[in-house]
Amino acid sequence: MILTSEAIESLKNYVSKIISYASYETSSGEEKIPIHRKERLSTGEIAVFFTINSNGGKTKITKVKVYDMDGKVFASKYVNIDIESPQEGILYRFVFDFKEEGSEE
Repeated sequence: MILTSEAIESLKNYVSKIISYASYETSSGEEKIPIHRKERLSTGEIAVFFTINSNGGKTKITKVKVYDMDGKVFASKYVNIDIESPQEGILYRFVFDFKEEGSEE
């Protein structure tokens, strides 16, 4: 089965609409954070942007997640990000891409 380009476009629009908020994990727990923006990149990928701030002092981020409107984890990724000071933050970009691969039978 091969998805049509219209079906792939519908999936991209759906994902862009349902992503609601993000979170990041450290050794001291999980912090939920708002999504700053979502955009369609020139490559057709969907990018979700959010800011990870230090909660004071040195922080190691181990995982980032994005959630749907129902509060369920939509996607997650293990990371290894160090934030060195309380004034430091990171703009994180989570990118989604949809591709049809294979052959029609």
